[in-house]
Amino acid sequence: MSKSLLEKGRAAYAYKQVSVYFNSKPEKQQKEYRSYLKKLPAMIQMNGLGQTFAFYSSQGGTYREIYNQISSWLAEQYEEAFSDKEAVEVVISMNSGDYRTITVEVIALSNWMRRFADGLIN
Repeated sequence: MSKSLLEKGRAAYAYKQVSVYFNSKPEKQQKEYRSYLKKLPAMIQMNGLGQTFAFYSSQGGTYREIYNQISSWLAEQYEEAFSDKEAVEVVISMNSGDYRTITVEVIALSNWMRRFADGLIN
């Protein structure tokens, strides 16, 4: 898949996920969601994707919803690796090259999600 096609797909997926979330949640949860998305890239850079995924998946609530949205994207894009496993399980067992690739992908997706959350919040 070409880079621009991937970027368009990533943006479309992010918009759909954020708008579905925002249409089904009260304002307090929307603000939480936006806040957690803003923190995500920094947490990944400071702690690594594996630890950040472990945290987001274990917290429940809004954190878990963000984790699930990102996991679904990864399963769609990297079907072989993420098919029937929990994303955190796959990530912590990857070789370093694949880990870096997935990390870049998650940061790119979360940046799109954050932009849309910023735009949709009242």
